[in-house]
Amino acid sequence: MTRHEIDEQNGRRKLLERQGRLADTLLASSDSEALALAPVGLHALPALSGGLAQALRLYRVQAGVRAERALTAVYPRLRERVEAHQPGSFAALAWTCWRRHPPVQGDLASWGEALIGLLAESEAVGLPPLWTALARLEWNLHQVERLPDPLQDPGSLVLLGRLPAAAVRLVLAEHLALHRCHAPSLRGLLELPKEAFGNGAREALIAWRDGWHGRVMAINMAALRWFEALLAGHDLERALQLAGAAFDFSAWLPVAMTRGWMARVETVEPAGGANAYGVGLPLRFTRGVGR
Repeated sequence: MTRHEIDEQNGRRKLLERQGRLADTLLASSDSEALALAPVGLHALPALSGGLAQALRLYRVQAGVRAERALTAVYPRLRERVEAHQPGSFAALAWTCWRRHPPVQGDLASWGEALIGLLAESEAVGLPPLWTALARLEWNLHQVERLPDPLQDPGSLVLLGRLPAAAVRLVLAEHLALHRCHAPSLRGLLELPKEAFGNGAREALIAWRDGWHGRVMAINMAALRWFEALLAGHDLERALQLAGAAFDFSAWLPVAMTRGWMARVETVEPAGGANAYGVGLPLRFTRGVGR
C-alpha cells in the first residue's frame, strides 16, 4: 500500500470516527452527556444564544417532534392507546426509538419498525402485549401500502374446472399476512376491524393491500385453518380437509379474487403419479369451466 493510500485510509477512518461522535452527541439524553461527547471543533452558530448546549437542545426537540410525527403516521391506533394510558408517553416512546434506532435514510416513511422491538422488550416491565401486537399489525398495513401493485393471474382459475382438487394449489398474494390472536391478552385486537369473514367467533386477522390502502379483516376458526393450509403450500384437497366442513369455499373464492387475497392457481405434482388423483373439486360451477 502506498503512502498516499495509507493517508486516504486514515483520513476516512478519522472522518467516520468524527461522524460517529457527532451522531452520539446529537442523540445524547442530556445536555451534559451531549457536551461530553461533542467532537473537537463542533460549535454553534455565533447568532445562537446559549452556545453549543442550546444548539444541541434544539436539535433534540426538533428530532423528537419529527419522530413523533413519523410514528403517528404509521401507528395511529397505537398512539391512541398509549396516550389514553398516559398522556405524552407516545412522544417519549418515539424519542427513545429515534435515539436507539435513528433513521439511516432520508425517507422517514421507511423508519419505525424498531418500535415493535422496543415494545416487546418492555413487556417484561408490564407493557401490554396487545400494544406489541397492534404495532406489528399497523406496521404491516403501512408496509403493504408501499409495495408495488400485486400481481394476479385470474386466467389460472380455469385449472379449478379442469383438474381435481389434489392436483392444484391456491397461491395467496405475497402481501397478505396472517395475524393470530390465540393469547387471551391479544383478543382485543380482534375487535378492531369492522369486517369479518365467516360466521362465529373471531380468531385471527388478515392484512392485505386493497387498492392503495392496507386493509384488515377478522376471520373465524375455519377460515384461519384454511389460510394456514394455503400458506403451508397444501394442495386444494388437503387444504379443504384441514379447514373443515364449516369452511365455505364457494363463498371465499369470489371474495378472495375481488379483494386481491389470491395470486393464482397452480398445478402440483402428485405424490403417487398421474393416476393418484381421485377427488374432484367440490364446486358446482366448475363443470365445463375452461373447456
